[in-house]
Amino acid sequence: MAIGIVLVLLLLVVVFIISGFRIINAYERAVRLRLGKYHDTLSEGLKWIIPLVDQIKRIDMRQTTLGLPAQKVLSKDNINLAIDGVVFYVVDNARDSFLNVENLRRQLENKASSELKEIIGGLDMNASLTGREKIAEELRDRLNRTVQEDDKPWGITVKAVQINDISLPEELIRAMAAIAEAQRERDQRENTDENVL
Repeated sequence: MAIGIVLVLLLLVVVFIISGFRIINAYERAVRLRLGKYHDTLSEGLKWIIPLVDQIKRIDMRQTTLGLPAQKVLSKDNINLAIDGVVFYVVDNARDSFLNVENLRRQLENKASSELKEIIGGLDMNASLTGREKIAEELRDRLNRTVQEDDKPWGITVKAVQINDISLPEELIRAMAAIAEAQRERDQRENTDENVL
């Protein structure tokens, strides 16, 4: 009877110990909370946590892309432009990323969208259409200032921003096409008149 109790207790201890092992992949870090309070950040490899006391949240440290959906942005000269792009970022501090920001992707998308609107709002249509690289660089710099200089840093670095497409409204494209066609017809008439003389 006593041997049975000892075996059961021994089995429970073995199960308790085995249930605490976790494997953290090379591209991850794990934030460990002990009784709800930050304890430490675990690096890759085989780690052991105290079951029922510790919780871990895995954070992917690889470069991640965030697509900015096409959005209408008003330029300085009151032209509605449709702009979309991609933000490339990496988590460089798992603790800050987990503890200081709720839903990192959504917050980064919202911040990038609002900063993009502000940047385009300071440029006219021509500068917006011809300055993709400059716009992307300015957006990257603004995002990095926000995520790093905040009193609660986000734990990420924005590596690059790519502006994929800047589109004009259809009615403006049609109006520009009509103007170009009228100019072409006028040039043809002038050439014809010169040939007649």
